[in-house]
Amino acid sequence: MNIAARCERAGGLKAPMCPNRGAGPVINDLLGGHLDFMVADVTILLPLVKSGKIRPIALTTPQR
Repeated sequence: MNIAARCERAGGLKAPMCPNRGAGPVINDLLGGHLDFMVADVTILLPLVKSGKIRPIALTTPQR
């Protein structure tokens, strides 16, 4: 089971899949308000978190 499916099951969220688009277009959709959340590597999203443009809601690693 992938992480998006686990979010759906645990939080009652609907997680549309955006396959083969790459992180760039998905980040644009997130910033544009077309997506409520995304699952990505923290190194890709860290600059947006630090600038306050997005807010992390969960980690997918065993350690913080």
